[in-house]
Amino acid sequence: MSEAREARRASISTARRAARALLPFHGASLPPMKILVTNYHLNHYAGTETFIYALSVELRRIGHEVICFSPRLGAMAQRLAAAGIAVTGDLSAAPDDIDVIRPRSASPATSR
Repeated sequence: MSEAREARRASISTARRAARALLPFHGASLPPMKILVTNYHLNHYAGTETFIYALSVELRRIGHEVICFSPRLGAMAQRLAAAGIAVTGDLSAAPDDIDVIRPRSASPATSR
């Protein structure tokens, strides 16, 4: 298996574990939360973008509402939208009643 494919699998596995860490016990469920996930780029397929995708899909699968924000949208933003994840490039368009903010990169995307 190529190094890139192995890295992508590791990123997806890590994202799934991170999403499940929100569950207090295995099999227990939390009330649905609105979670804002941010990243500086969502315009191509790379490490953090793959993590954001896997995390967002898993969070949605376990019942949370996920909104992804990035000032740079593109291919990964389109993939997220196709998976039913809300995506925005305008932070003022995000809901005011967010329960959790999950920044992924130290950048202008997370410092506003």
